[in-house]
Amino acid sequence: MKFTKKEFKKANIKKVLSMAMIATLSIGLLSGCGSKKDETKNIGISQLVEHPALDLSKEGFIEGLKEGGFEEGKNLKIDMQNAQGDVPTAQTIANKFVTDNKDLIFAIATPSVQAAKNATSEIPIIFTAVSDPANAKLVKSNENPGGNITGTSDFQNINKSLDAMNKVLPNAKKIGAIFNTSEINSKIQVENLKKSAKERDMEVIDMGVSSTNEISQAVSVLAKKADVIFTPTDNLMAASMPLIVETAKKDKVAVIGSEEAHVQNGALAANSLSYKEIGREAGKMAAKVLNGEDTSKMPVVFTDKARIVVNEKTMKELGIKLENPEKIEFIK
Repeated sequence: MKFTKKEFKKANIKKVLSMAMIATLSIGLLSGCGSKKDETKNIGISQLVEHPALDLSKEGFIEGLKEGGFEEGKNLKIDMQNAQGDVPTAQTIANKFVTDNKDLIFAIATPSVQAAKNATSEIPIIFTAVSDPANAKLVKSNENPGGNITGTSDFQNINKSLDAMNKVLPNAKKIGAIFNTSEINSKIQVENLKKSAKERDMEVIDMGVSSTNEISQAVSVLAKKADVIFTPTDNLMAASMPLIVETAKKDKVAVIGSEEAHVQNGALAANSLSYKEIGREAGKMAAKVLNGEDTSKMPVVFTDKARIVVNEKTMKELGIKLENPEKIEFIK
């Protein structure tokens, strides 16, 4: 086919216009991708209750997000909510986050995570301060979460807790364990304590409580039967630690906790991990999710970085002297 000079010129003009249109669309698409990447993300933080360990987890989470490229006031909006220890309130918070269509929910402590899970199977949920996510039915398995939920665990090695107990109270044989009956992780820890204690020819006397009002009487009963009182990583116990310590002290019985905050609030000792660190790791995971990674393929993160901490003031008040103070961190 032959073109006239006029037809050839007209065809070239159409070709140029088509190319220009394609170039314009390409630039628009690239610009759109860039704006999506740089858009502000909205996340909700649901904290079960206010106490030092969970507060540190939250601080660490925000730091971890920043390390991952998300900073409040720049490309991140954070809606912080605290249930003040009330599980129905935690559920209300989770439901509101779903209604607000948050890009991600950060849930601190098992009841808050359970509330978030009840509220959504679509919005990504990152958690921390959960001892055993798989047994708590939050994930299919700790290695392969398989859903919209993953995070970092505050799992405590009970044997290491018993090692810490033996280091500061070598003659203790009867352990009184107090825990919150509504926290599944607390029950699991006490069951693990019983198994490990039996292997060491130690006896565990456990008492479950459901509110702060029951704690004083329970501790009084345990203090008269046991050589030492043990508290798991339990939110009710953490919030009530000063009461537990003062009640046990009347019978000159020491309290062995499971985290540094317990010791800061008067417990004699604990084998403690850093809650700020597990919060930071959760923040890094959240940053990856906000950048497009899939929660279902992100294993739950556990840590074995723990050390023995001892409250020096409590030790003196109870008249305890350590024969082997090496590898112990003292808190005054």
